[in-house]
Amino acid sequence: MIGEHEHTMLRACSLTKTFTANGSTTTAVRGADLGLRRGEFAVVLGSPGSGKSTLLHLLGGLERPTSGQIWLNGQRVDGLSQARWAVLRRREIGFMFQFAGLIENMTVADNVEVAALMGGASRRQAAGRRQELLTELGLADLAGAAPARLPVSEQQRVALARAMAARPALLLADEPTGGLDNVATLAVQRLLARAHADGQSILLATRDSRVASAADRVISLFDGMVADDAPLPDAPREVTGPGRRSAVREVLRLRD
Repeated sequence: MIGEHEHTMLRACSLTKTFTANGSTTTAVRGADLGLRRGEFAVVLGSPGSGKSTLLHLLGGLERPTSGQIWLNGQRVDGLSQARWAVLRRREIGFMFQFAGLIENMTVADNVEVAALMGGASRRQAAGRRQELLTELGLADLAGAAPARLPVSEQQRVALARAMAARPALLLADEPTGGLDNVATLAVQRLLARAHADGQSILLATRDSRVASAADRVISLFDGMVADDAPLPDAPREVTGPGRRSAVREVLRLRD
């Protein structure tokens, strides 16, 4: 775990989330400790049900922790109101949901452009950013489409474009390549690698070792607990680099 440090952007301390329904209690996150430095790219790897999505929801203020602390840029944020969290997500945090969460009565283009405008971009900047992202992700021809009419894989890419539209300092992405074919996955990898090279901090939950191969660190989650937190070996950060993919597979092997 990263300790208290001036370069730490995001930090979680002893984070726990318990859900209760119909008299039954489930603990989705169990005492998680992790940190993310400014400009760092880390992935949270884990099987379905390991708590990855819940962890990201906690770190992005979409769920309130049962116990523990969350710090963003040196400020404790776990006790903030939903209104304050909403402001943070507009200004500092880009959040990509696993199940899209797009505004259905807006076009694909409007979903992305509005996110840029809410982040403080001018109309001209927002339009340029929207065009850039949709083109990068192979979605330019769908700019006028209604999100609800798109396949889930395309909705996911629109959601990623929207999350990145305001150029947030921190990107939280939940399974951005789940269900994508190889061509679409490569487009997402390239976009993430470019954002990382530009200094964006990224925390990404995934089961895909191809995406993880572009990261600086792999955080392995098992049954809601951080089972391992390992930096990847220094290597050229090419999204198709076999050395880094091998390193990710080794991390997974050691975790299992």
